[in-house]
Amino acid sequence: MIVLQILIIIAVVVGLPVYALVRWMGQSSKQAGLKAAELINNAELHYDTTIEQRLQLATQNGEMLELEALVEELFVMIKPEIDSLLAHINATDANLEVTIPYTSRYFNNAVTLAEAYFAWRNKNKTQLLSDGNEEKMYRIVKDALRADIQRRLLQWNLERKKISE
Repeated sequence: MIVLQILIIIAVVVGLPVYALVRWMGQSSKQAGLKAAELINNAELHYDTTIEQRLQLATQNGEMLELEALVEELFVMIKPEIDSLLAHINATDANLEVTIPYTSRYFNNAVTLAEAYFAWRNKNKTQLLSDGNEEKMYRIVKDALRADIQRRLLQWNLERKKISE
């Protein structure tokens, strides 16, 4: 709040209309939210493509799939996008109130946590996310992967059973 007051005082002294300053801050906040949405969407697209390819490959090779092994394998594939999201949160101006305009198919919990991290950065302006914060994001993404992969494996096993009958 103090930073905003200082910016308004500077804007008045320089002659910049206050509404222009507030509008600029709103656009920056929106851009930060859109960038976060893009990163989460990229993670989902990468995951969706990779899981489909992995299931097709397993079907072709008659391979049995293990849930936890798939979770770890697929997490490694999307981790760069999750790391980019965390870096984006740390790099975003801590004075912004950011919301992410995105409804996630798989990672709703990551969207909610990312918004909470943006809000935390807004309150703790000089502090970056900790290793514990990053681990929490990884854990909830893995939980989302586990839930979706479990559902897909059940469906995949049912389809394989029908084919073998």
